[in-house]
Amino acid sequence: MQDIASAKPLGTDAIFRIASMSKAVTTVAVMMRYEDGRFTLHDPLGKFIPGFKNSVVAAPPPADAPSGAKFVTAPAKRPIQIHDLLTHTA
Repeated sequence: MQDIASAKPLGTDAIFRIASMSKAVTTVAVMMRYEDGRFTLHDPLGKFIPGFKNSVVAAPPPADAPSGAKFVTAPAKRPIQIHDLLTHTA
């Protein structure tokens, strides 16, 4: 029921907020493809999404940076891997 007090039935087009549960649903879908042998957990994300091939990260500014600089970007030490996405450490 959408509203128990008025006995209003729940429509088939009802929308629910699932918040962080989408992470679990997505992870299950990804792991199903993993079980099919489509990729390894250590494959770089750039293999599937070219925009991530040359990832950069925020780094502290060098000593000679202009005052007020909070960070600079630097090449990532390693590519983002599928494992990083699934463990939310990307």
